[in-house]
Amino acid sequence: MTEKPVERRRISRRRFIAAAGGAAGSAALGANAVGPFFLRHVSAQDQREITIAFDSPQFWKDQAAAFTEATGIKVNYEDVPFPQLHDRYLAAFVGGSSDYDVVHLRDDWVAEFGSKGFLEPITDRITPEMREEFIPNGFDYLSYDGQVYGVPRYLWLWQFYFNTDFVQEAPKTWDDVLTLAEQHTGDGAYGYIMTLGSTLSINHFTIHLRARGGELFDGRQPTFNSPEGREALQEMLAFIEKEVTDPASFELTATGNTMDIFNQGSIAMMLNTPQVFASANDPEKSKIVGKVKVALVPGATLPSASYSETGAIGIPAASKNKDLAWEFVKFVTTAEQQKQMALVLGRIPARPDVLNDPEVLEKYPNFQVVAEQSQYKMGMSVTLPESSEVNRVLSNELVAALRGSKSVEDALADAEEGVRRIVGE
Repeated sequence: MTEKPVERRRISRRRFIAAAGGAAGSAALGANAVGPFFLRHVSAQDQREITIAFDSPQFWKDQAAAFTEATGIKVNYEDVPFPQLHDRYLAAFVGGSSDYDVVHLRDDWVAEFGSKGFLEPITDRITPEMREEFIPNGFDYLSYDGQVYGVPRYLWLWQFYFNTDFVQEAPKTWDDVLTLAEQHTGDGAYGYIMTLGSTLSINHFTIHLRARGGELFDGRQPTFNSPEGREALQEMLAFIEKEVTDPASFELTATGNTMDIFNQGSIAMMLNTPQVFASANDPEKSKIVGKVKVALVPGATLPSASYSETGAIGIPAASKNKDLAWEFVKFVTTAEQQKQMALVLGRIPARPDVLNDPEVLEKYPNFQVVAEQSQYKMGMSVTLPESSEVNRVLSNELVAALRGSKSVEDALADAEEGVRRIVGE
């Protein structure tokens, strides 16, 4: 069977912002926060349990407890730091374990795990009404080879942040960003910062590449070693060579680390994830409270482009409790639960009605630009079954060029050669 990644279609602005006027009812986490289409009650003698493994924020554990209160189904919660989740799941899947009944998913994990038969297809469980309640194309991002494997919970969209102590008006192009960065570098401050450790250099490169109309892949064919790709990497290199980027960028392996530096007030601009706005406005964590703004990501030949992941939830194929797991999936993706998630964690909800909820927008004004940003290219960079290997090879070559140990041309040529060996093209 020919393996084809899911086609990414542009999200319609009208569909994205068309909502029912806000999440209905209470946003409480308790038993009252129950949607219309999941199990409401299980008698004591029928009580059963599921096991999930996910990240450590307390909200997710509270949500699991709320599910138990609402349904009587016990949840065993295994706390796994997010950077370890992929490998923890993979080890369990390869070993044939049925320990986990619910897992967190991303677009690229769907392709990797789905292609190997590690995930349970949920295509037949998703009703037409459910499809309409989530972001356009949301289930497409979580599909592989014609099957849906996850339900969206949130969008992990990279946004453009700037500190108004340095920059008062959002730059429109990356040339504008570089000019402003030069103006605001000095006396211990830097005009820009990137997250270049781990494989996150790919995210930056993807955004610059897409701003020129390029893309990393066309199906399984690598297309990044192109005039647009060379221009994109050269543009990133200019931020390094002009010494306007904090040198710590090469050591930063998580966007949260970059956010922490930004919060100290010595950085003018950066690309980062939705967690920034709440953190930057927390006086216990930040020196720039009230000084952070969010704008459309700057463009080049196109007005804008970005990068995003879909935070989703799915069921392992080896689970022995698939029906109970599905009740949990439905519970945590209701409008009530997504609104509470947005308010507590600052995650961009995957339901337009919640995204446009007045209470959510009042607390997180950075969400207001999401609908506009969605009109331009976003989505993940690599969504192939071999994503992990591809990301490793490509990121190593990008960093080599940015550190000056290879030319832009050689780095991209070597990356293409290495990627073709992996994907067999």
